[in-house]
Amino acid sequence: DGLVMVKKVFAVSAASGKGVEDLRGYLRDALPEGEWHYPHDQVSNLPLRVLVAEMTRESVLLRAHEEVPYAVFIDTTSFTELEDGSVRIEQDVFVETEGQK
Repeated sequence: DGLVMVKKVFAVSAASGKGVEDLRGYLRDALPEGEWHYPHDQVSNLPLRVLVAEMTRESVLLRAHEEVPYAVFIDTTSFTELEDGSVRIEQDVFVETEGQK
């Protein structure tokens, strides 16, 4: 009938990390071992340009608090890996109204 039975519930705090180890232990024991689907250092299946844009968007929202609505868009216009291993990133930040700049 399409219902999924919940086997266990975990209370986890993002602020303090409380409960994370219990969840990790349960997942470690419950999930089968297998091959990695991605390289061990890859944190997402999203392109790095998208991840960087989301990091910038989060930073804008954290710094601006209520001054900027959640309708903010980040466009990564340039993403260049330099010879010294660093990255030069150029982005445009778009908001809905002139007063939010």
